[in-house]
Amino acid sequence: MQLEDNALYVMAALLIISGIVSYINTRKFIRNSSTVIGKVTKKFTKLDSTSDGVLLVLNAEFEVNGKIYKLAGKGANLKKYEIGNDIEILFDKDNPSHAHINHFWQLYLIEFVLIGIGVGVISVTFLG
Repeated sequence: MQLEDNALYVMAALLIISGIVSYINTRKFIRNSSTVIGKVTKKFTKLDSTSDGVLLVLNAEFEVNGKIYKLAGKGANLKKYEIGNDIEILFDKDNPSHAHINHFWQLYLIEFVLIGIGVGVISVTFLG
């Protein structure tokens, strides 16, 4: 039992560390990015094979220095956007193809998931 608990603590620590590293990278991206208003070009749902649920996908285009870039966002938090709507996009000044929809959950969802699961594993292992 002790070995299993130790393995779970290590896994939880790795998840938490991964979440923190991802948070730091996201903050660095935001700090070094520029903002542009893009347009929603497509909105559809598709089956999500990882959760056996339905996933909302939104495609957008934005222009930087005369070049058009495309971007996809996923998640229920994008329900309010319709085709043709303006959408705020953050992009890397040196590499505009590296871009994200400027929405809290689009930027930080993975961090919450990793840290949340890590803390949950530690809590269950410690209390269980």
